[in-house]
Amino acid sequence: MMAAPDHDETPAAGIDALPRAIAPPPGLEDRIVADLAARGYVRRVRRRWVDAAAAAVLVAVGAGLGTIWSRPAGDPRPAYLLLLYPGANPDLDPPAEAEAVREYGSWAGRLRAEGLAISGERLADGAAIVPSASAGTDGAAVQGFFVLSAGSAAEAAEIARTSPHVARGGIVVVRAIDTPR
Repeated sequence: MMAAPDHDETPAAGIDALPRAIAPPPGLEDRIVADLAARGYVRRVRRRWVDAAAAAVLVAVGAGLGTIWSRPAGDPRPAYLLLLYPGANPDLDPPAEAEAVREYGSWAGRLRAEGLAISGERLADGAAIVPSASAGTDGAAVQGFFVLSAGSAAEAAEIARTSPHVARGGIVVVRAIDTPR
């Protein structure tokens, strides 16, 4: 026959003897995240360093190509790169995206009609990372760019403020293109 426990022993003493952590079955987290993603509750997040490196590569390529393609021969004004980063709602449905593309085209067309040299492109998702290393940016992917000639950095920033990208909640970073003198 077993002896009755002492009155000093409490139920908590038995609980303290239980293991503190129990490892979940292998792959459980991946299955849960996949199920939540399939239901539209979460989006898979890419590694930030991949986005950062892709942004750095796209900036370099965009700056180089933009300088070649957008500057009319003999334009004495400095060139500026307008980098378009996503805002609060980067994902648009196809009709809304088509409307946004029209807005950007109309905006650039109005600036050209005013005598400004401007060109731009929307960038596709994904990039080749060469070499694959962290680029030291905040990880936001560049969505597109414009290259324009303006009289000063202040003028370029003022033009950027009028862009549909800013009106839609996006962020525009204005960078002077360093051209050899």
